[in-house]
Amino acid sequence: MFYLLNPVAGRGSQLGETEIDSPWWQRGWNVSPDGSHLAFVDRHKYGGNIEVLTLASGEWNEVSTQVGEQAFYQVAWAADGKSFFVMSRASHSFNLLHVTPAGKVHLLLSVEGNQNGLLQLPLPSRDGRYLAFSSQTWDSNVWMIDNF
Repeated sequence: MFYLLNPVAGRGSQLGETEIDSPWWQRGWNVSPDGSHLAFVDRHKYGGNIEVLTLASGEWNEVSTQVGEQAFYQVAWAADGKSFFVMSRASHSFNLLHVTPAGKVHLLLSVEGNQNGLLQLPLPSRDGRYLAFSSQTWDSNVWMIDNF
C-alpha cells in the first residue's frame, strides 16, 4: 500500500496498492522526477510490463512491452519523466533496457551468461545525459582433497 506522507501529521490518505508476488530482489519501484507517478515492476507478477500509478487519482496503467521471455526486476524513470530504464533477466543474460511509454524497447546493454553476473540499480543523471548502474560479478573455485 502506498500512502501520502505528511512530515508533520504523519501518514495520510492511501494513494494505491498492489499485491507483491516476488521477493525484494525480483521487484522494484521508483517515483517519477516530478513526484506525480510511481512505476512498479515485478518479475513474476508483471513479467515484461511496467505498472504506473498516478498518485493524484490512484489509477493504475500498464506499459505493455513485447520482450518475450524477459522479466523486469528493477525500474527507474528517465530524467524527463517520459520513459524508463529497466533491468531485465532473460534465460541467458541480464539486460539494461530503455522503454518508452508506448512500450517500445531499446536494448542498451546485455551481459551474457547470467550465472556469474548481475546488472542492477539504474540511476539517470538529473540532466539526462548519463546513466549510472551497478554491475556485480563473482567467481568461485572449489577444491576437494581426498584422504586428508
